[in-house]
Amino acid sequence: MSLTKASHRMIQTPVINADDFIPAGTDTSTTDCTSYIQSAVNAGSTVLFSNKTYKIAGTVEIPSNTHLQGSFVTEFLGIMTAEGAGGFPNQMFRNSDLVSGNENIQFSKIKFNFAKGSYNYDTGSSLTSINSLYFQLVENLHFEDCEFFDFVTNYNDTLTGRNLLKFGMAQFYECARISFDRIASENIREEGFNFYECLQVSFNDWRARGDAVNTSSHAGIWYCDVVTIRNARFTHTGGSVINACSRNMLYENITVNENQNQAGRGFDFGNELDARAFEMGNISVIGCTLNVGDYGVFVQQGTTHNDVCESINIENNRFYIKTGTAGVSFGVRILSPKAATIQN
Repeated sequence: MSLTKASHRMIQTPVINADDFIPAGTDTSTTDCTSYIQSAVNAGSTVLFSNKTYKIAGTVEIPSNTHLQGSFVTEFLGIMTAEGAGGFPNQMFRNSDLVSGNENIQFSKIKFNFAKGSYNYDTGSSLTSINSLYFQLVENLHFEDCEFFDFVTNYNDTLTGRNLLKFGMAQFYECARISFDRIASENIREEGFNFYECLQVSFNDWRARGDAVNTSSHAGIWYCDVVTIRNARFTHTGGSVINACSRNMLYENITVNENQNQAGRGFDFGNELDARAFEMGNISVIGCTLNVGDYGVFVQQGTTHNDVCESINIENNRFYIKTGTAGVSFGVRILSPKAATIQN
């Protein structure tokens, strides 16, 4: 993966207030603020937002070296329509240069409200509203003290390759150094955070609550290198907490459904939706507590390739496994490993 860095502003004001670009007396929770926010983003490198809701019915493009900073109760409310049957969802925010890429984009102290959109990509129907964040070829992308909630979409399991990103609340394609610190998510379904061919993805201090649907999943991490998820707590119902087919992955100090009687699954490695050969390696699950049904940790083979996984380390974990929906359950299941260690 190579990123060509691009910046598109010749003159910048270091810090500006977004409200200075919004007409006085505007009810920002009901008025489309897309153009106002875009003007503010174009004018300043750090854009400050007030303690209120801003409706976004279009797409705000974020150039390089931009920081959008709220105040913990700042909310972006996305209300959008479809681009067409089977097409990508519209984006509330995306980086400005999808060809050459951008760098140094940050969001902090912001609530992203995706309005619980529902869209069936097989038929192009059942649209209520569909919103997303989309970033492609971005280097150094950071979210801190942010919340993400109410994203539900109908999953199409026939998608392949890059089209995997057709679903997902926050979508990242060939990005590098993506970090999330002190974030929360709620009612996020179908790989809400979706990564494809990214380098260095990290979550630290993530609090998540799952929607009560059978196919929910908090993240999909496909063909990435160096992924770290630390200090996370999930309240979860349905499918796997995290689906991943990547290398150099560390899951540490993660709690799933503590003291709860949930039917959800744990961590799924190697579920290759586009049936492509990919050699996973160096996977560690350390110090986690999983109270789940069906399975705790599942390292599986590719759907059409007899892949193996090199270097699996599972240690110092607690598994509370209930009988799965098919009457089969297990704490750890590993198919075709090249080397694995399970201890304590």
